[in-house]
Amino acid sequence: MQCYQCNVKLEYDLTEVHTGYGCSQCHGAFLPAKFLKAIGTVKEFDYMAFVGQVQSQVKETTALSCPTGCGQLHRHFFENSHFSYCHTCFGAWFKQGELKDFLNNFRDNRDIRVLNTADKINGLDLLFDLLK
Repeated sequence: MQCYQCNVKLEYDLTEVHTGYGCSQCHGAFLPAKFLKAIGTVKEFDYMAFVGQVQSQVKETTALSCPTGCGQLHRHFFENSHFSYCHTCFGAWFKQGELKDFLNNFRDNRDIRVLNTADKINGLDLLFDLLK
């Protein structure tokens, strides 16, 4: 895969904050569909809702080719973030800083587990108070 801006080979795992393919020159990042799905393992991110919303948006077609060479990239906006999306392979290209901004829109799954644990502890406290 080639960076559409710099025409250099994208390197695996050379992104700002998530596994994907990154450019060593412009620091852009390409996440194929399976890498986008993987966001849900660390963030409160629903991949199918993401795809549904992106596919229903009006496409702002760009002159840029997908790094995989399968189609054109289309500029999209989701959760206060801009990125380019390929409607052929369902991969997303993020310019420098865009991936980090995108991921910051979602809480860490770890944060959700901590909240759930705190809710359970509060529930037990309430139960014990009732049993007194």
